[in-house]
Amino acid sequence: MPLTEEQKARIQDILQDSLKSHVSKALELQPSIQYYVLALDCNIQENGEICTALNDPKSFQDTAEKYYANEDPAYLNTEIKYNSGDFNGNSARIGAIDLFPNQELEDSQCQPILNELIEQMVIFMENPNSSYHSIPKTDDFKVIVYDHDQDASVAFQAQYKLYPKPEFYLG
Repeated sequence: MPLTEEQKARIQDILQDSLKSHVSKALELQPSIQYYVLALDCNIQENGEICTALNDPKSFQDTAEKYYANEDPAYLNTEIKYNSGDFNGNSARIGAIDLFPNQELEDSQCQPILNELIEQMVIFMENPNSSYHSIPKTDDFKVIVYDHDQDASVAFQAQYKLYPKPEFYLG
């Protein structure tokens, strides 16, 4: 089911404001950390919940050593590294919003909303005045917009197919 223009406008307004606010606040609190990922972890069916997260290499390494010491390195460096549920420390989840408060959304609405969120992330990344450009980034910095139940590797493939940007590619 395609999104209405009203729904698209709502998503744009809310997401752009929250990204600006959440990223700026995180950078204010942790100005010297270099990040390897900016993530939008989406639970679209439940109120259109969107969690914004950043993670840094040290926090990832700490999490990997503490919880995943015996895990396959390939799995660790894709599914765990880019899953905000496994982010730890001060740079983890930096904010959350509900796009559609008190609404349960149908399955058919989820993919169009996710695609719109990816488009809005591209707009945020390409806006020369956005706080995205203030993020201290590692050389391999990535951006991921994904459904909470989706594997990170699948999400990277899907978003790169829509927008072939280096930040969306997990090579």
